[in-house]
Amino acid sequence: MKTRPPSPVRSAHFIADPMLRGPVEDFVAREREAVEGEGGSVDRHGDGTVILRLPSGWTFGMEDIPGYEEGDRTLRLTTDIDQMRDGEGRTLGFIGRAHPIVRRALDRVRNVQFGASNGYIDCRVTAVGSEVSVPELFFTFLGAVETEAGRVYERVLGVRVGETCLPQVLIDPNEWSALVQKDRQIPTAGVWERHFTNWGMERLETARGAAERRFAELAGQFVEQHRSELHAERENLEGLLGTRAEELCGAVQVVQADLFKREAEAAGRWKVLTEPSERLAAFANDRNNPPARRREAQGV
Repeated sequence: MKTRPPSPVRSAHFIADPMLRGPVEDFVAREREAVEGEGGSVDRHGDGTVILRLPSGWTFGMEDIPGYEEGDRTLRLTTDIDQMRDGEGRTLGFIGRAHPIVRRALDRVRNVQFGASNGYIDCRVTAVGSEVSVPELFFTFLGAVETEAGRVYERVLGVRVGETCLPQVLIDPNEWSALVQKDRQIPTAGVWERHFTNWGMERLETARGAAERRFAELAGQFVEQHRSELHAERENLEGLLGTRAEELCGAVQVVQADLFKREAEAAGRWKVLTEPSERLAAFANDRNNPPARRREAQGV
């Protein structure tokens, strides 16, 4: 779970991927903000190229990215998909929605937004007037499921808590959006000291525990569904592989005697193998088969 420092009632933000919306120019501008926010720099040239001098923490895995020069952590980019090199003949990368630098900028936006950045943290808070008998705090938490392939699931949870009442976990933004309406906001100066100093930090831990338990339920449901979908997809792909193997290689030849089996294998191992991928590999490597069919088997 990722959390932000305690505060009075906190506003929530739900623009999941702001850089992936709108035209390329829009997220080029946001890319600049993210890079410069981490201590890098961005230069825009008249020929449409963009030169990023990356922060040190952004360079991992960039060695093979087009346009990257490791020596000075420079990344040369273009917004023109047809432009491969700059005026001096140096390679350029195309800054599109799939570019890894865009993903890193998105991670930086998320980290800043939810308080996990090592640099600047957006600590804006909101205090609102409400018809409650005693002051309450509202915390937001970000839960995420990570795999080796990256983040596969995330959810923002809000937790409403008072000094003595049980925490109330809210998973739908519509449930708490009314809390931050502009016409109900009040000045934040001194609110924490007057109402929450004696118990706010303690209740933060209570809210965190409630959020973690609720997120564990949500994540468990997601993981179960995700595994089921992956299993079904795997079975579908294996069935397709078996079908294509039989189309290209024919039915598996069943040979009883060892002598005849050796003769069949000498003529073509793919005739007697049963595992589809092994059959296709053997078929593709058998020079007695037509080149076009061998290429097709290799592709499958």
